[in-house]
Amino acid sequence: GFRVSKAMVDELSDLDGSRIGCGLNDYLQILRTARAQLLLLGTNLSPAEIAAESGFDSTATFYRVFRARCGTSPLLFRERYASN
Repeated sequence: GFRVSKAMVDELSDLDGSRIGCGLNDYLQILRTARAQLLLLGTNLSPAEIAAESGFDSTATFYRVFRARCGTSPLLFRERYASN
């Protein structure tokens, strides 16, 4: 799955929030959500598999963060934007 290495976390933690435009947790959520969007549109993986592949700690956290960032659930996102 998509995991962030300790070295990457250390490097990002050293950055001033103004340099990346947000805090570390927000930045990681943006990366994970973008990865999840790609997987939703490009694979038939289940939401639980996508949560794991995108680096979320749990499926529940994935759903909560995805809905907050994208304004819809992962499955509705897939239905709305996936090419059939």
